[in-house]
Amino acid sequence: MENSIRPWKSTHIFMFAAWFGLGTGLIEASMQAFRKFYLDRIIYMSRHFLWMTPLADLVFFLAVGILLFILALLLPRWITKNIVLSSFSFLSVMSLYYFKPKISFWAAVLLAAGLAVTLVRVQNKYPILFEKIVRASLPIMFLVLVSISITMLVFFQY
Repeated sequence: MENSIRPWKSTHIFMFAAWFGLGTGLIEASMQAFRKFYLDRIIYMSRHFLWMTPLADLVFFLAVGILLFILALLLPRWITKNIVLSSFSFLSVMSLYYFKPKISFWAAVLLAAGLAVTLVRVQNKYPILFEKIVRASLPIMFLVLVSISITMLVFFQY
């Protein structure tokens, strides 16, 4: 049973919420940092965006996770792992839409829905690998967020 995946539990929602929240936040912060430091653009944010953006996304995705968890308790047949993963990946792609607003909103919705379906298909094809990736990368992303936070708060005080 060493290689088998654990059965789906509604508490896995929080793990996926944290993973998508931190992943989305770190990507958003990286894109903003690229725009600010490499492209030399004004981003109209404090320099603390590097840690505040991932933290805000983490809180947002955990709030959505709480809602999905409550729904999973009330409607266990409707709120499946596929629904949870597709919801989080859809929200993640839509939050990144902010960086390319020249794309039509409906095109972004279709792109996000397509990527959500694709992620669910990949997860269904390789469930053990997907869960291992999530479990291995979640602490790393959390440590990156803590490291950025400490660095910004210690070295860049006002």
